[in-house]
Amino acid sequence: MKKIDDLKIRDILPSSLADEKLLATSDGIDRVLKRINNKIDKCYFYKNLENTYPEIVDEMFWEWHVDYYSEDLTLDKKI
Repeated sequence: MKKIDDLKIRDILPSSLADEKLLATSDGIDRVLKRINNKIDKCYFYKNLENTYPEIVDEMFWEWHVDYYSEDLTLDKKI
């Protein structure tokens, strides 16, 4: 089973479309998609609360109207 990191557009292009410009374009698209794929984990907000700024956590809890919350707490206690 292939992982998404191993997939390349070049591999699925039909041979009739395999000219130099299209292959170069597909390689460029692959590079961009790989950068996006590497950043997906950062989108998991709840998973990465330890790596975020305390101010962001403050805003999140303010928005959710969390009771018994104080901005003076450490990040660990806020989480």
